[in-house]
Amino acid sequence: MRIDRNNMKFALALILAAIVLQACASSQIRVGFVGGQSGSQMEYTFTRFDGLEKKSLPLSQGEVLIVDYIIELEGGSITIQLVNPDQRVVWQETFSEDAASEAEILLELDGIYQLSVIGENARGGFHLAWTAE
Repeated sequence: MRIDRNNMKFALALILAAIVLQACASSQIRVGFVGGQSGSQMEYTFTRFDGLEKKSLPLSQGEVLIVDYIIELEGGSITIQLVNPDQRVVWQETFSEDAASEAEILLELDGIYQLSVIGENARGGFHLAWTAE
């Protein structure tokens, strides 16, 4: 069986295009992204952040989750959100300038919640700390 070189090149081009499109669809941009997560806090500084940073939290119905945050932005925006085990956003705040405060969220379900920070062309940093009572 003889393989036509043009068909082989076309097939390879299609495979490469599919890989590139998949990479673009799930891409995150992190330039100068420094920091980490430890215990019940996360802290990062960055030159540019387009993407998602999240933490899974096992929580119980009736608890109150207290999220303390400090946002320092030179541009772009940061969204902090809490998603419940049913994949519903139960709390969300978006920031386009510096902010420091705390949120208290009454939890209505048992299970694994996702605390997420979403950057959109963000430049600056953030610090989150949380406790459940």
